[in-house]
Amino acid sequence: MRCLPIASSLLDFFFFFLLLKHSTPHEFSNKYFQYMLNKKWQLKKWNGPAQFENADDGTLMMLPTDMALLTDTSFRQWVDVYAADSDAFSKDFAAAFSKLLELGVPRS
Repeated sequence: MRCLPIASSLLDFFFFFLLLKHSTPHEFSNKYFQYMLNKKWQLKKWNGPAQFENADDGTLMMLPTDMALLTDTSFRQWVDVYAADSDAFSKDFAAAFSKLLELGVPRS
């Protein structure tokens, strides 16, 4: 997977993060969290900014901020919950996304 070079809004980035960071970009699921736990990640060897790639074939990538979800205990608990329970992820995502829509986005 590749990162988008630019996200035109916070909402674009939010969707990218949750929907396109796994190999089934048109399916809403908890695979992002499952991949974080079930794949071995290694620091990508290149001249660009820090990124991690899956060790088996290098076709998936994660950012250092993604990896922080695994190492920080306050976030790791949610990675574990969401990887194991797709319904919990869907329910919490719906609640958070509803708040985003209700609060609106300031326009310039």
